[in-house]
Amino acid sequence: MPHPGLNRSRSRRRWIITKPSPFFFGQLATCAIAGTFLTKTGAFIITLILERKVQTINQTKEAVITGRLLRR
Repeated sequence: MPHPGLNRSRSRRRWIITKPSPFFFGQLATCAIAGTFLTKTGAFIITLILERKVQTINQTKEAVITGRLLRR
Protein backbone atom coordinates (compact mmCIF):
# COMPACT_ATOMS: atom_id res chain seq x y z
CA MET A 1 0.00 0.00 0.00
CA PRO A 2 1.45 3.39 -0.98
CA HIS A 3 1.97 6.21 1.49
CA PRO A 4 -1.27 8.26 1.80
CA GLY A 5 0.60 11.60 1.96
CA LEU A 6 2.43 10.97 -1.31
CA ASN A 7 -0.75 9.95 -3.10
CA ARG A 8 -2.57 13.05 -1.89
CA SER A 9 0.20 15.42 -3.01
CA ARG A 10 0.29 13.72 -6.42
CA SER A 11 -3.44 14.21 -6.98
CA ARG A 12 -3.16 17.83 -5.84
CA ARG A 13 -0.32 18.44 -8.28
CA ARG A 14 -2.35 16.97 -11.14
CA TRP A 15 -5.27 19.22 -10.23
CA ILE A 16 -3.01 22.30 -10.32
CA ILE A 17 -1.66 21.31 -13.75
CA THR A 18 -5.09 20.55 -15.28
CA LYS A 19 -6.85 23.59 -13.83
CA PRO A 20 -5.44 26.80 -15.37
CA SER A 21 -4.55 29.31 -12.68
CA PRO A 22 -5.14 33.08 -12.98
CA PHE A 23 -1.38 33.49 -12.59
CA PHE A 24 -0.88 31.51 -15.82
CA PHE A 25 -3.31 33.78 -17.69
CA GLY A 26 -1.51 36.80 -16.24
CA GLN A 27 1.77 35.40 -17.52
CA LEU A 28 0.26 34.93 -20.98
CA ALA A 29 -1.02 38.51 -21.00
CA THR A 30 2.32 39.90 -19.85
CA CYS A 31 4.09 37.82 -22.51
CA ALA A 32 1.77 39.21 -25.20
CA ILE A 33 2.28 42.78 -23.99
CA ALA A 34 6.03 42.25 -23.79
CA GLY A 35 6.00 40.80 -27.31
CA THR A 36 4.31 43.92 -28.69
CA PHE A 37 6.56 46.34 -26.79
CA LEU A 38 9.82 44.40 -27.15
CA THR A 39 10.63 46.17 -30.42
CA LYS A 40 12.24 49.21 -28.78
CA THR A 41 10.83 50.22 -25.38
CA GLY A 42 10.97 46.73 -23.83
CA ALA A 43 14.54 46.18 -24.99
CA PHE A 44 15.47 49.65 -23.70
CA ILE A 45 13.95 48.92 -20.27
CA ILE A 46 15.70 45.52 -20.12
CA THR A 47 19.05 47.12 -20.99
CA LEU A 48 18.48 49.78 -18.32
CA ILE A 49 17.74 47.13 -15.68
CA LEU A 50 20.79 45.08 -16.72
CA GLU A 51 23.00 48.18 -16.66
CA ARG A 52 21.76 49.02 -13.17
CA LYS A 53 22.52 45.48 -11.98
CA VAL A 54 26.01 45.67 -13.48
CA GLN A 55 26.56 49.08 -11.86
CA THR A 56 25.56 47.77 -8.43
CA ILE A 57 27.86 44.73 -8.88
CA ASN A 58 30.75 47.03 -9.85
CA GLN A 59 30.02 49.31 -6.88
CA THR A 60 30.12 46.38 -4.47
CA LYS A 61 33.38 45.14 -6.05
CA GLU A 62 34.93 48.59 -5.73
CA ALA A 63 33.76 48.85 -2.12
CA VAL A 64 35.34 45.47 -1.34
CA ILE A 65 38.61 46.46 -3.06
CA THR A 66 38.77 49.85 -1.29
CA GLY A 67 37.96 48.14 2.01
CA ARG A 68 40.88 45.73 1.48
CA LEU A 69 43.18 48.62 0.61
CA LEU A 70 42.07 50.56 3.70
CA ARG A 71 42.64 47.50 5.92
CA ARG A 72 46.26 47.29 4.73
